[in-house]
Amino acid sequence: MKHHLTRWDPFALTPRPGTGHPLFRPSDTLQTSTWVPPLDLTERSDAFEVSVELPGLAADQIEVNYERGTLVVRGEKRTDSAASDGTWYRLERSRGAFSRAVRIAAPVNAEQISASFRDGVLTITLPKAAEAKRHQVQVTS
Repeated sequence: MKHHLTRWDPFALTPRPGTGHPLFRPSDTLQTSTWVPPLDLTERSDAFEVSVELPGLAADQIEVNYERGTLVVRGEKRTDSAASDGTWYRLERSRGAFSRAVRIAAPVNAEQISASFRDGVLTITLPKAAEAKRHQVQVTS
């Protein structure tokens, strides 16, 4: 009876680049802190709409830019200064700088992009450029 010994590899189950593991998938998120606010992207017939949850921020703490097909939302959620002189027993709320970048798949009319901030949700509307709108073509016989 023969016994075969196999060398133990402590990294055998560790995710590696090129394996398709989610840790190594490309992302459009620029992470500058551990806080990444959730984002929804919706396409309508005439525009794209991006909604970002940003509770605890004011409109003047948010920066929105669009350049070469990419929408970038940046900001910073600061620590509550009133509680900074006490002792922290629990620190669970997200804070810090963030940056989210989203590639928009079709040309948009950059001059007509609008953003509104209400109840902690930033809504950005990116109207599609004329060449990006869907046109119904009548088929004749």
